Amino acid sequence: MISQTTDNDDDEKIESFQQQQQNQKNQKAQSTKKHEKDSKEVLEYLSNWKYRSLTSTHWKFNKNTQSWLLRHMYNAEKVPKSMFSLLEEYLKGIQSDQIIERIKEDAAKRALQYKEWEKEQQPDNDNEETEKNEEHHNRRKEYKRARKVLSIFSTSKDTSE
Repeated sequence: MISQTTDNDDDEKIESFQQQQQNQKNQKAQSTKKHEKDSKEVLEYLSNWKYRSLTSTHWKFNKNTQSWLLRHMYNAEKVPKSMFSLLEEYLKGIQSDQIIERIKEDAAKRALQYKEWEKEQQPDNDNEETEKNEEHHNRRKEYKRARKVLSIFSTSKDTSE
């Protein structure tokens, strides 16, 4: 009878220990989650950049924010039209040839993908028409932004040479 109670006690201790380990894993997972930028934070960064010489607001280059902008600049939900206008000005100020080349390659790739996708689309009169229109609208926005980005760098390089 005594051995049964010690077995139960051992089982409870093991369960308790396993639960503690699981809680620690969950806490670590929560603490290591990436900080997700929000539009307000990025808009503030761009605004501070634009008006850095006119105001006492201190602007400091932030590589993570710039990377976020470059990664999401074609997404109209994450980078709304007003923010994209600021971003266009910001892009003109980028001086790293390596970054400019990457931006141009990405923009050209996106523009070509849109053109290929557009050729594949065939007019349908399905119930999916509204979904297709929305998808076409989003892809078209991405295409237009890619063309703007390409024009920024083609004109800025042409005038500097």
